Amino acid sequence: MSGDIDGATLDVLLRVAGLAPPEECRAGIMANLALLARHGAHLREIDDPMADPAELIAP
Repeated sequence: MSGDIDGATLDVLLRVAGLAPPEECRAGIMANLALLARHGAHLREIDDPMADPAELIAP
């Protein structure tokens, strides 16, 4: 994964986390996740939709 989160991945991440932010927040969430990736967080691909959301971002 390049570090950038696409819309489909964000949908799965939010669903697994039990979150439903307003549509206007999506771009900001995606930008923040990309920023985390650029600064060293390792964003792993979601291979198990029941995985713990906290495990999707490793320090």
